[in-house]
Amino acid sequence: MKFFGNISFKIWIYFSAILFLSSGLVTYYFTSQQKLAIIKYRGKELQELTRTIALGVELSLDENNFQKLNKSVNYYQTKKNDFDFLVLTQNDTLNNTESVFSKITDHPEFDFSKLDSNQYIFKSVFFSSAIMKGRIVIGISTKRINDEVWQSNLPIYITLLVILILTTSLFYLVARNVTSPIYTAIRNAKLLQEEKYNEFDIKPQQATNEIVLLQNALVSLKDSLLLQKLENKNLLASLEYKITERTENLNQTLIRLNEAQEIAALAYYSYNFQKQAFDCSDNLGAFLGVAFTKIEDFKSIIDADYQEEFETNIFRQPILPFSIELKTKLTDQKTNSLKWIAINGKCSTDKETGKCYLTGTVQDITERKNADAELRKLSQAVKTSFNGIIITDLNQRILWINDSLLKLTGYNRDEIIGNMPKMFQFEETCSETKAIIRENLKAFKSFKTEIQNKSKTGNIYWLELYIQPIYNEKGIPEGYMAIEIDITDRKEKEKLIQSYIQEIENKQSEIVAVNESLEQKVAEKTHDLELSIIQIQKSQDEIVKKEKMATLGVLIAGIAHEVNTPLGAIKASSDNLEYLFATEFKGIIHTISLNDLRYSLILYESLSLINPPSTIVQRQYAKQILEGIKKQFPEKENAFILSKELAAIGFENLTEDAQTLLQIDSYQDIMKLVKLLLNIQRSLKTINEGAVKSGKIIKALNVYSHGADQQEQAPFNLKNSIDNIIMLLWNKIKYHASVKNTIPENITLTGYEDELAQVWTNIINNALQASNNKCSILIEYREENNQHIVSIKNDGPKIPDDITPKIFDEFFTTKKRGEGTGLGLNIVKNIVEKHDGKIKCVSTEQNTTFTVTLPQL
Repeated sequence: MKFFGNISFKIWIYFSAILFLSSGLVTYYFTSQQKLAIIKYRGKELQELTRTIALGVELSLDENNFQKLNKSVNYYQTKKNDFDFLVLTQNDTLNNTESVFSKITDHPEFDFSKLDSNQYIFKSVFFSSAIMKGRIVIGISTKRINDEVWQSNLPIYITLLVILILTTSLFYLVARNVTSPIYTAIRNAKLLQEEKYNEFDIKPQQATNEIVLLQNALVSLKDSLLLQKLENKNLLASLEYKITERTENLNQTLIRLNEAQEIAALAYYSYNFQKQAFDCSDNLGAFLGVAFTKIEDFKSIIDADYQEEFETNIFRQPILPFSIELKTKLTDQKTNSLKWIAINGKCSTDKETGKCYLTGTVQDITERKNADAELRKLSQAVKTSFNGIIITDLNQRILWINDSLLKLTGYNRDEIIGNMPKMFQFEETCSETKAIIRENLKAFKSFKTEIQNKSKTGNIYWLELYIQPIYNEKGIPEGYMAIEIDITDRKEKEKLIQSYIQEIENKQSEIVAVNESLEQKVAEKTHDLELSIIQIQKSQDEIVKKEKMATLGVLIAGIAHEVNTPLGAIKASSDNLEYLFATEFKGIIHTISLNDLRYSLILYESLSLINPPSTIVQRQYAKQILEGIKKQFPEKENAFILSKELAAIGFENLTEDAQTLLQIDSYQDIMKLVKLLLNIQRSLKTINEGAVKSGKIIKALNVYSHGADQQEQAPFNLKNSIDNIIMLLWNKIKYHASVKNTIPENITLTGYEDELAQVWTNIINNALQASNNKCSILIEYREENNQHIVSIKNDGPKIPDDITPKIFDEFFTTKKRGEGTGLGLNIVKNIVEKHDGKIKCVSTEQNTTFTVTLPQL
């Protein structure tokens, strides 16, 4: 009792009470401040970690790099022991809702929708990418923080309890030592809370008493906070640098990608079959000139002939990778032609539904398609040209030749390729011409010349040679192209005509000399004059014949080309028939059965009466047949090919004959044989038409040339006679001139047909020559006062007024020496007067008209 009543006890009990109360308050305050500091630190750490993971997720989704996305999320796993959950949400912009896309937590009962700020400390950061929008939420429970505070301070609580027990016994010794370190710890704990690390003055000690342990714990806490702060700073700096660098790279890449898309006219599209959602890049509508909001808009611009190919690739299931080229209904403003587009597509997977949707690109290929078409036409024209064509390099080594050159020279392709064009020259080739060729080739000039060459078989031929340099896209010459026109026949005709002209000029000189002699001897040599007149008459008849032969030579030069055209068609059809019989017909006739052969012949007889349809019409037939096959024969897997084959042989739709054919097991052999027979029929028809055309030309030439033996006048059809002359002159007319013969079919004239043919020939030929073969000629007929009146009108150049009265004079010509004799129209006048007729010419600025008036006999 004394003990409890003495002052020491009172002092002890009061001091102990104060000490216990103070210790409790200090412990409570320290624990609270420590909890607040940990919560604040964890909040900052949560914020930084959330930003880091959100940035990694956003970058990964923008790059479609799901491996990188996993790495970003796995970064949370390294911090998992410090936090309780990570939630990745996805925003549905259509429904304005938020759903959990991914959740990482060790607590299965955790419910994100019931997240309570009193139970959890959490931070969230929004992210946005081209694929998905949402936010990252990371949090820790307050219970875990309380447990961590309790676990971390448990040694301190035990230490304080021991200290209090010792203090109550030895307060005289340890009161001052215990009080001072406690206040020091509190002060430094506040500095830690305020992040004033530079003012923290506790040094680590080796002692093991509770105060020193508390101080060492604060020192450790300070070092840990400083280290974490440094790590966060370094991580933040690294992320900022990487984000800045990545952003710059992405901006540059985006700029280059947009530039490349504009240059290549390339656009992106996607189509979700389940949602029927169509999306595309902005430049698709820009370069096509049409706005696209759904797949039907895209389908509406496709040309009807390509709709089936579009639907087959876009809407088939499963989706297979494809690349197609389609013609559209849109018009290209530059070329005024329909646009072409190339569509590529493949299947992609929707992460939300797991369904496949279509993604791909669209590119405007109109320019390339037009260039390909133009190149194809040019290539076909060059290969099939009747003229020889040679392409060489700068060293004049031959790189390419067409088939016409092989026919002309007699060499095969291997013998020519790699050699030089001078291999065709020989000792008689003009040296001056060769020098001109060398000089122009050296100067890279385009030029024209004529040269004489020799073929492999020794035949000598003349060429009209056109040579021009070939330049690359930079304007640098890289070779030469030569076009060789065989003018051997023309040279021979020119030589013959020149001899005729020379002979005519000699006769003219003789006639002039005779006339001069007659004037001097008129009084004394009347008998000789009569003989001379007879000789003159004979000479004039000879001149008429020569003039006619000269005209005939000019006609032959053009007729040769006209005859070559049907002969070429006959030759091509003949070669085709030889191939069809030698290869195709022999191949199928041995394999087809007798019944199939009979059915093929029946089918051929019905189809042979139908004219072969054009390519466009075949496409229309094929579409109708394809619809019929799909309905009547859905088991046919090759329906698309069958429809084209049936349309090619003449079926307009799936008729009863076509249905019967498809029900036969060997229908493919039957269609092949029918197609072969139709090709043979068409080749024979081409041969027949070519032969008829050639026959007409030869007949016209024969009518013009044989009439020299005609002794008396006879009736003939006027229209047919003039049509023959038009046919003979057709080579001059067909390109830039036109001739319209309006003479009725029943008009019959009586006279010398061959002589009158020379009248029509000279008048029409003179009109063509005067206009450089670029005029319109109208031939009209009328009867008046028992007379036949034929007018030949042309819109060529006007004949000067001072020349018109002289055009029928003998030896009058406006042509250069060697080009005309001045006898053509004089002969025409003599022939007309021989028939007791008249001819006159009226020339105005609008047209020139020759009118021939002949009596009706």
